[in-house]
Amino acid sequence: MKTRHLFFAALLAGITACGGVQEAETTTVVEEPVVVENTMVRIVNAASDNLTGLTIGEVEVDNRAQGSFTTTRVEMPAGDLPISGTVGVLGVNESATEFAPDTNYTVVLMGDATSANPQESPRAVVFEDDMTPPSAGNCRVRFIHAGTGVGNVSVAVNGSSITNNISYGNASTFNEISGATADLVVSVNGQPLATDSIPFISERLFTVIGTPIEGGMEFIVINEPAP
Repeated sequence: MKTRHLFFAALLAGITACGGVQEAETTTVVEEPVVVENTMVRIVNAASDNLTGLTIGEVEVDNRAQGSFTTTRVEMPAGDLPISGTVGVLGVNESATEFAPDTNYTVVLMGDATSANPQESPRAVVFEDDMTPPSAGNCRVRFIHAGTGVGNVSVAVNGSSITNNISYGNASTFNEISGATADLVVSVNGQPLATDSIPFISERLFTVIGTPIEGGMEFIVINEPAP
C-alpha cells in the first residue's frame, strides 16, 4: 500500500509540473436577431378592369375592383420587389422596384386592357409618398395622371396651378392649399376636360388620380391624416 501511495504522489507531481489537466476550449456562438425592415404600401386600381392576383414581392394583396383602393396600407418587407397581377385578362409584370424601409408608397395600376396601343397596356407605377404635414388650416394635394388616351394635362385648384403639362403615368409634387371645398379643374391645351368639387380637409394629405372616361376624366380621391 505504501508503494501505491508513492506512485500516485509521483503521478500527481508529474501532472502538476506539466501545467495541470488541460480543459477543452469551448466557443459560444451568439446569433444576432434577424431585423426585418418593413415598408407600407397602398394599392390603387385605376386601370380599365378589375385587378386580380396582385403580388408584390412575396405578399399577395386582395383583389381590387376597378376604381377602388386599399383603405389601409399593406405592410410588407422592404427591398427590391417585383410586382405581378392581372387586369382583366392581361398580365402585369414589373421588374423589381426598390421599396425603402420605413417609407410609404402608392402603387397605381393603370392602363386600358382593351387598347391596341402597347404604351397604354396595364402596368403598375410606384410613387413614393411625401408624408410631410401641412401647416395649420391647410392640406397638401398631388395629382397622378392615369388617363390613357388623354394626352398631357394641366391641373388647377380654384385657379391655382397644381401642375402643368403632366404626362400619362406621372405625378405632381404635393402642393399646399387652403383646407376648404374647392373646384379641381383638369385642362388639355388650355381647354377644360374635367371638373369636380372636392372637400379638401385641412391637416390631411390628398392624392387625386385622374382616370379616363368617354369624353373626359373622372377622379379617385384618397385622403389620409398627416403624421
